[in-house]
Amino acid sequence: MSTAKPYTTDPSELGFDPNVLRQKYNYERDKRVKKEGFGQYRDAAGELKEFMVDHYAEPFEREPLTDEVEFAIIGGGYGGL
Repeated sequence: MSTAKPYTTDPSELGFDPNVLRQKYNYERDKRVKKEGFGQYRDAAGELKEFMVDHYAEPFEREPLTDEVEFAIIGGGYGGL
């Protein structure tokens, strides 16, 4: 049976430099992200407005929820962590 080592923030114990890894990640991300941001997308209006409708689902309306909560976890990926 092995024992887990306590969490450390000392980079010498990690076996890699977190700052170098962060720089590499940012470099690779910047190669894929366009400078226009959301401006790269077209508005779904005019001849494209039909793509805003789900033709396979019945439309419905409901009253808004007014529950009060202390915490709300939105998303299941990194946003929900």
